[in-house]
Amino acid sequence: MLERAFGDNPLKHNIFMTMKIIKLLSIIILSAVLIGFLWYELYSQPIGGRREVQFSISRGESLKSISGRLVAAGVIKSKFIFEQYAKWNDMASRLQAGDYKLNTDQTIGEIATSLLAAKRDSRRVLIREGETNEEIAKIFATAGLFSAADFLQAAGADQDLKKRYDFLSDKPVGKSLEGYLFPDTYDFFVGATADEAVKKMLDNFSRKVTPDIIEKIKARGKTLNEVITLASIIEKEVRQPEEMKIVSGIFWSRLSRGQALQSDATLSYALKDKSPAHSAAELEIDTPYNTYKYPGLPPTPIANPGLNALQAAIEPTATDYNFFLTSTDGTVYYAKTFAEHINNKEKYLK
Repeated sequence: MLERAFGDNPLKHNIFMTMKIIKLLSIIILSAVLIGFLWYELYSQPIGGRREVQFSISRGESLKSISGRLVAAGVIKSKFIFEQYAKWNDMASRLQAGDYKLNTDQTIGEIATSLLAAKRDSRRVLIREGETNEEIAKIFATAGLFSAADFLQAAGADQDLKKRYDFLSDKPVGKSLEGYLFPDTYDFFVGATADEAVKKMLDNFSRKVTPDIIEKIKARGKTLNEVITLASIIEKEVRQPEEMKIVSGIFWSRLSRGQALQSDATLSYALKDKSPAHSAAELEIDTPYNTYKYPGLPPTPIANPGLNALQAAIEPTATDYNFFLTSTDGTVYYAKTFAEHINNKEKYLK
């Protein structure tokens, strides 16, 4: 048809083809200009207004869901542009769960980058030496991270963590992680789970209780669980590192002779009190944590000891003392005989 319309006139044919090419180029240029304008408006130009927006990403949330909620929150103009930008820049699977502070003066690129690099809201929690699992659970709940019940479940006996942590190998079967949750200052992102918190504390334990420490324990012919259990009692009884070593020597000496530890701290663990001295009736309570009634170590640690108590349990100071007591002001008084001990009680515990 085209050849018949122009006949044998090559000039007319060339003009027609040129016009057709120009028209096609014009469409391409106009489309490119339109796409560029839309890209500029939707990507390069922020919403504006300097408005701060609190935005949260849930764990496992899809890119489609995130982009839709960004539009709904008035932070970006185009769901499509945000998704394409995230995909082109390999961000689609790297947007992090957490809480963010975004601003309507940010471009799509800046917002996407902030969701990768911005600091999420976090909570700092201080776990002190000698805190029990129940006390730690309340600390996390007060910080607003997760419930006390969730933490106690995560730190319970049903956690299969022995494959991941060799140091749990001699932990009594069916018992909680009491004693192994290392006391320290921790930062947790809002949205962290109780399981993640427990693993973070166990990871810290593995860094602090070094292979050298483990070897020293083996050289003493003790298990890690025995050392942690005694360290947890020491932690509750005295506070100063040197006092801890002396008390450790007293306790190990008693254990070697089959003499009862007679620690009020172990009974307090069972009774859930903080009494420095229990009544005669309480000392008769039948519980394996009553070390007045039963010789040997209690079935489990009674708290989560710190490094000083652990070092004291590993390297005790040998003395002739067989008794000690701690007064209300924290002073420790030692005695070689029971009569001396009774005299100290009358003098310093009134």
